[in-house]
Amino acid sequence: MPTPTESIRGLEIDFAELRKDVRLHDREFERLQLDLLRERLAVLEDRLSELRKSKEEADRRYWQFVVLFVGGLVTLAINLVVSFVRK
Repeated sequence: MPTPTESIRGLEIDFAELRKDVRLHDREFERLQLDLLRERLAVLEDRLSELRKSKEEADRRYWQFVVLFVGGLVTLAINLVVSFVRK
């Protein structure tokens, strides 16, 4: 039967090994979390890129509408001037 000192020494060794295992698992867990965060970041960057493209397209269409509307007003004004000049 081991003496109490030997038992304590054995428990200390077991405890040190367990702490080492816990540290290794913590590192692995942190690495996995980091990988997951990188994947999520990549997805968010893709979504942001799509939103930017969508906004640019909406802005382009808005200005096309404005130009078309102003062109219509100018055409109307010219037609009114021409019709008054002919009378």
